[in-house]
Amino acid sequence: MSVQLKPLLMSTVEMRSEVDSLLNKVDERFLKVVHAMLEAYVAELGEVVGYEPGGNPITAADLIARAEASNRDIEAGRVYDLEEVMKEDWD
Repeated sequence: MSVQLKPLLMSTVEMRSEVDSLLNKVDERFLKVVHAMLEAYVAELGEVVGYEPGGNPITAADLIARAEASNRDIEAGRVYDLEEVMKEDWD
């Protein structure tokens, strides 16, 4: 029996779909191992509330830290008005 491997360069969406498909083919013993690993990883990671454009998870703690950093920048006067932002070369 030969096993065909998928390309290594898959998008996050493709990998999630492939993992879902593969999990439907494994036995209960292996599924329990994967389940335990996923539970441990997610518990360590924290509550995921979104994803960055590259697919990296954003946790609730990350989001709160970003908001707090933004608030500190605003309080310190590190802000730009719309006219300054519009002058930037975005290419």
